Amino acid sequence: MMPEHTAEEHADMMAHPERWPLVTVLPLKRRSVRDESGFPQPGFLYQPDVRSAITPAPDPVVYLGNVYNTRDLLIGPHPKQLRYDSLEAIVADGWEVD
Repeated sequence: MMPEHTAEEHADMMAHPERWPLVTVLPLKRRSVRDESGFPQPGFLYQPDVRSAITPAPDPVVYLGNVYNTRDLLIGPHPKQLRYDSLEAIVADGWEVD
């Protein structure tokens, strides 16, 4: 969880998958949008290959949903994703590292 961090710090964490605690997924949340239970909207970034020390930034796609249900969310095209122009655009839309 990264409470009270700047937009630049959130974007920097998103850009470095080798530092992600769950290896291939980085949990995100968007406080400005609430789910049916009133919690911040959950999402995550996905990076399929983080075996090297120098890993490219992930595609700027936020997968909507809980990181614990990634299998159904990552198979095939589906409407449960938001595509952005950059990681900075993800942060500008209200997403932050959870």
